[in-house]
Amino acid sequence: MSIDNINKLYRKFDINLLPLFVLLFECGSVSQTASRLGVSASAVSQSLNKLRGYFFDPLFVRDCQTMIPTDTARHLYFLVHDDMVKLIEDIDQLLDANAIKKLVIRCSDYLCVRLFSDISDVVMSQHPKYQVIHDPAFERPESAMSFSGMTEVILGFTPCQDSSYENVKIMDEELCYICSENHPRVKDVLTEENFQNEEYIVFYRMKNKEDEIEGFIPKSRFFSLLEYNSFITLLKTVENSECICIIPKWVLDHFKEIFSIKCIDSVQKLLPLPVYLSYQKSMASDQTIKDILRHFSTQAFAGVL
Repeated sequence: MSIDNINKLYRKFDINLLPLFVLLFECGSVSQTASRLGVSASAVSQSLNKLRGYFFDPLFVRDCQTMIPTDTARHLYFLVHDDMVKLIEDIDQLLDANAIKKLVIRCSDYLCVRLFSDISDVVMSQHPKYQVIHDPAFERPESAMSFSGMTEVILGFTPCQDSSYENVKIMDEELCYICSENHPRVKDVLTEENFQNEEYIVFYRMKNKEDEIEGFIPKSRFFSLLEYNSFITLLKTVENSECICIIPKWVLDHFKEIFSIKCIDSVQKLLPLPVYLSYQKSMASDQTIKDILRHFSTQAFAGVL
């Protein structure tokens, strides 16, 4: 359509009235149409009067509480309805294609350092319209809401208890014992005497490991590191104390050159710590979620872990 024809169309007819007409035809009521559009009934009536003036036709005649469309109204409705629906769908697709979506990863600082880059690499390489955000409020408050255009995943050492979430174990964290390089009593191996007499600390988000190892370490020998979930603070505390620490081996491998700490062997082996990815069941068909899960299920990634 040429610019001249478009200008003529605008001078002759206000096409903004067409969506209102379609809705009025389907509702059969001025008040219901006004309610759906969020405008006053008088505004709908004024628009209807403009349409009547364009077509020299009443378009709708009242029959009790219902507005009956005239032949002209029926013809106009079937003429514009399908094209208007398609136009709206095309506009929605265009907006969706250009919109910046958000992937919110709710997890502890440790799991952010551990896994955030893997997830963001997957998302940014295959879904460039996404913005990846870390939210440290990984224990999702009841008041938290997911908005349109936002995808949410939760990473944690325990499954999400919300029944609206699906939980998938994505990896196992190998654990180890560490202590200060200059520990006065512990050399390279934890002895039975050490197990009974030393004091132990665990990464705050691994507190559930206490129950697992209670059989060979007295529970009274544990104390929490001020319930703080920073593994950097934990390593510094181990370096400057005589405590034995249970921590993911990944942390030791990446930070042992920075702190004066060492790994110690033991006949009492620690079971690996599972890591779960939780997502809303309503997002099960979301391609971003599928790509993230596929990434963690690959043999190549398992080898890196």
